[in-house]
Amino acid sequence: VGLAGSASAPVMFGLSKSLPLALTARLLDGFFCGNVGVARTYIAELADPSNQAQAFGLLSLSFSAGILIGPTLGGILSEPAQSMPTVFAGTIFEVFPYLLPNLSYAAVALAALVVGIFSLKETRQGGRTAKQLQQRLVASNRDVELAESATANVTSAWSLRLRRLLLAAGLLSGYTSGRLQSFVLVMSLPQSMNGLALGPRDFAYLQVAAGVVILITQLFVYKPLLRIQGPHLCFT
Repeated sequence: VGLAGSASAPVMFGLSKSLPLALTARLLDGFFCGNVGVARTYIAELADPSNQAQAFGLLSLSFSAGILIGPTLGGILSEPAQSMPTVFAGTIFEVFPYLLPNLSYAAVALAALVVGIFSLKETRQGGRTAKQLQQRLVASNRDVELAESATANVTSAWSLRLRRLLLAAGLLSGYTSGRLQSFVLVMSLPQSMNGLALGPRDFAYLQVAAGVVILITQLFVYKPLLRIQGPHLCFT
């Protein structure tokens, strides 16, 4: 569902010619853009403590690669009628100068949707609740202690420690989003308003630089630090 929405909302955004329509497209994109949380949950269910750090490191590595490739394509493909007039002059991309990068984003999301449908398997136990799972285990005369442990895990899911972790993660995500929006605003404002008046290509270069730093951190810093210090100290 998330990938299907992520494949359609960018097209609407690229075809926007008014602020309300652009905001609506961004709202839909944000509504369907919960795939990062789903991917982390999927990895947590597949990985075990022996390879969990490596699995989440690979997820962050793919995120870094996306930061490198995505903004580069976005900056290069923006306003194609001006940068490549022999190809795009007089086409729909001259009327909608940001449609081409959004179409490329939609194509990537669509490709991920196809891969997810045909390659990923559902990790849920057939939609059974914890109580149903316990009854099934007891009825089949299996390990009763395992059933009680499963129930206990569900009842303690909203423990104080987990609530604190969710609060910290929410605050961190809010800070990251706010900082990014402020950065984009300051960088794009005209110099008469104390901005830097950067264009799409300039933003692409900045994002590539950020992606390189994140890539280096994930490859050479995060994994050994997580192994030495543990997840709690690395998070704090």
